[in-house]
Amino acid sequence: MGTPSVQLTLKEMEQHNKLILRLRAAGVVLQGLNWRIVNIDWRPIGFDFTSPDYAKIQRMADVSPRMAHDFVDLPGYDPWKAANIKAAGYSELGVPYPVHLDIAVNSPGLCRVYFSPRSAKLERKVRGAVAQNYKSTDAYKEVAKRLKGLDPSIDFEDHIGTVLDVGPSPLEGINFQARDYDRLLNCLRNAKDHTGQPAFAEGSKLDHKHLPLAFSFLATDGLGFRQIWRPKPPLPAGPGPLESREDWQRRQFGAHFGDSITVQDLSSLHCAVSKTGCNIHVDNQGFVMVDANGKPILDLNMVRHTLVELFWKTMLQGKLPLWALNRISFDIPSTPTEFSRAGVSVDLIQGKKYKLTLRGTCAMGGDFAASGTLTFSGQF
Repeated sequence: MGTPSVQLTLKEMEQHNKLILRLRAAGVVLQGLNWRIVNIDWRPIGFDFTSPDYAKIQRMADVSPRMAHDFVDLPGYDPWKAANIKAAGYSELGVPYPVHLDIAVNSPGLCRVYFSPRSAKLERKVRGAVAQNYKSTDAYKEVAKRLKGLDPSIDFEDHIGTVLDVGPSPLEGINFQARDYDRLLNCLRNAKDHTGQPAFAEGSKLDHKHLPLAFSFLATDGLGFRQIWRPKPPLPAGPGPLESREDWQRRQFGAHFGDSITVQDLSSLHCAVSKTGCNIHVDNQGFVMVDANGKPILDLNMVRHTLVELFWKTMLQGKLPLWALNRISFDIPSTPTEFSRAGVSVDLIQGKKYKLTLRGTCAMGGDFAASGTLTFSGQF
C-alpha cells in the first residue's frame, strides 16, 4: 500500500482502498512498488501519487486487456491541464464509472487515479477510436507524408509508442512517446531532403552556440529539429525580365485583385524529441535556411512564425475563446506578402464547405495605401 504524504480520514482511506482494488482488478498492481499519495481529490473521487516505478505502472496498463487508452480531462477544473501536464491516459473497460489512470509524461513519476463520472460502459471498439483513429487525422497524414518523403524514408507509425494527443490540424501535430528515443534521433539526424543535403537543423533552447536558433526552440521540449527550406524545383539560372514601375506599384499597393502571385511552399516540419514525450508538426511558415558554408541561418519569416503560429495559434490556446483563435488571423510582413503589407482578417462565416472572410491590409512603404476585401470561397 502507498505511503500517504497527506493525512487520510477513515472515509478517504476506504475510497483509496476501493480504487487500488479496482485498479488491481483492471491489471495494474501497485503493491510492491514504491509509491505514495500526494493529493486527495473528491471531484471525482481519486488521488494523485508519485512513483519512481511509473514506467512499470504504464507497462501494466499498456498490456492489460481490461484497460485501454482514453485521453480525457478531469471533469470541471483540471489542475493538470491548468499546469500543462501531458499524460498518457487509461480507462477500465466494460464497467460503468470506470477507474481512470493518468501517467504524466512531462513530469516523470507523477500519476493520478480516479473513478470516472462516465456512467456508460467503455468498450474496446469505442476506446479504439481514440488510439486508432489518429491515423485518419489531417495532422497524422501530413506529418507521415512529409517524413516518408525524406531520404532515407521515415515510417512515422514505426516510431510511435503511445499517442498522447492529436492536434486539430498539422500545425499542432501529434504528441507521442517514442518507441525508441535514440532510434528516432538517429533517423532525424541522418535524414536528407530532395537535394541530398541534411533535412534538419538540430538545436535546443539550452544550446547557445547558435542564439537565433536557440531562441526559436524556446517552446520546444528536449531536442528540436527544424526542417531546412530549400527551393524546389531549382531557381532559374538567370534573372527574369524587369518589372515595370507601374506593375510593381499595382502589386504592392493595390487590393491584390487580378493575377495571383504564386509562392513556393514555405511550410516545414518541426520535431521536438525528448524521453518523456515528442511532438512533430508542420509550421506553415518555415524560416531556417543555410548560408554558402552550409551553416543554418534564420530569415525574417521567423517574425511571422513567432507572432502568429507560436504566440497566437499555440500559446494563447485555453486563454482566449477558440472561435477567436480559429477565425481571426494576421498578415505579418513575410515572404507570401513580399514583406510589403500588414493587416488582419476575420472569418465572418466559417462552414465545412464555405467561408466568408473580411480582410484589411495596409502597405508598409510608399504611399501607405490601405485596402479592404470581402472574400467568399467554397465547394459547390
